[in-house]
Amino acid sequence: PDTLVSQNNLATALFAEGKHIAAADLFARTLSARRRILGPTHPSTLQSANNFAGALFAREDYCGAASAYLDTLGQQQEVLGVRHPLALHTAANYATAVAAQG
Repeated sequence: PDTLVSQNNLATALFAEGKHIAAADLFARTLSARRRILGPTHPSTLQSANNFAGALFAREDYCGAASAYLDTLGQQQEVLGVRHPLALHTAANYATAVAAQG
């Protein structure tokens, strides 16, 4: 799990540098590993799913981002509750992705 935290942090740094393609790739690998190791509903896995969706949005893949946000939101609401701050944040991100589609 510590390696996955470091991998996620590296993806976040790449994202902050504007390297969205590399960040999306690393977020996707981190998400896959967290799903396999921690399980699909672990809070860290859900955070990785949100990060991956954000990277898709930054690449202007609004449809892919909206789909990823919606999947993540459903899991977050089930596991964390509908009023959890992370679920509310993902709901706002989903709305933004839908609006960006036009």
